[in-house]
Amino acid sequence: MAAAAISHHDAREMLLESDHAKAARGLMNAARIILAAAFALGYATDARAIAFSWATIGNAGNPADIIPGPFGLEFYGAVDHPYRISQHEVTNAQYVEFLNSVDPSGANVLELYNASMTTHILGGILHDASAPVGSTYAAKSGRGQNPVNFVSLLDAMRFVNWLDNGQASGGTEDGVYAVADGSSEVRAPGATYFLPTDDEWYKAAFHQNDGATGNYWDYPTGTDVAPTDSDPPGTLAADPSNTGNFFDEQYLQGYGPDDQSQNWLTDVGAYALATSPYGTFDQAGNVSEWTESRAASQFPSGGLPIVRGTRWNDLAGGSDVTRWGGVAPDVEASTLGFRIAMTPEPPAMILACFVAIGLLAVARGRRVNRGKADA
Repeated sequence: MAAAAISHHDAREMLLESDHAKAARGLMNAARIILAAAFALGYATDARAIAFSWATIGNAGNPADIIPGPFGLEFYGAVDHPYRISQHEVTNAQYVEFLNSVDPSGANVLELYNASMTTHILGGILHDASAPVGSTYAAKSGRGQNPVNFVSLLDAMRFVNWLDNGQASGGTEDGVYAVADGSSEVRAPGATYFLPTDDEWYKAAFHQNDGATGNYWDYPTGTDVAPTDSDPPGTLAADPSNTGNFFDEQYLQGYGPDDQSQNWLTDVGAYALATSPYGTFDQAGNVSEWTESRAASQFPSGGLPIVRGTRWNDLAGGSDVTRWGGVAPDVEASTLGFRIAMTPEPPAMILACFVAIGLLAVARGRRVNRGKADA
């Protein structure tokens, strides 16, 4: 059968369609490259990602706060780089997503789950090994937004590794930290997610956010006055912007600091008006938080990981700048949780370059097509 004749006009239209398809493929490839770069730099997030609200900590190069201590002067809060820190402590709901992702069968080989999360009234996570794969862990009813507790430093490092490795099928044993014994791990260069150092945590809590200064508040609610224990959201207190989850009120009612008659934890961010100058919540009250730093050798806890922040069973007056402790890395307690940090927002110049690349690709495709049409 003879082939149908193709006119000059039809041939030109076919050529233009082919060029359009090539241009479209080129744009798609450019978009993939740009998106991959954005993911690699931590400027884009996976659709499956656990969502965090971030506080941006700028004023890089601020001097340290100088605190007289029992072993001499102590220096805290000097940070030479911008970064972001999660506004809230990691929640039970977020930790459950992590557990179901890395331990879908519920075997708990890495001991990321502590049975006290279920049996203790302050724990907020259920475990049912007979549940369908990928759903063996669940937050207790009404407890999803409580801070996760009964987590060790090793658990927190593994959570961060999973985030930095892309979540979903991300590994837990290396990436940001090569998990070992909790005393030798160091942050990998180029990490996107990480646990804050003691200085990063301290700056986010106490620095006055007034430029690269050495000015700090005594309490992480932007004041030198001790916070008030109050029921959330704290609006019944004399100053709702200076409240938190402490034990003062329960203590006055005759409860002991180890009381388990009810859940004393509050949802993260429940004290909606009580933030640090950078916008973080609960750096005083609720649970203490792991950092990646270790105590200096002159302290009795020298070499132990540093935890910061007061707990639900502390008195509010103890939440000032002097409060920190060294805790063994494998400790898992009702009073211990963590928050995470990450790289800063992408510089405007990088984003502008991404946009420019895309626009140049579009313009080039149009020039090619125009030249073909004029041929």
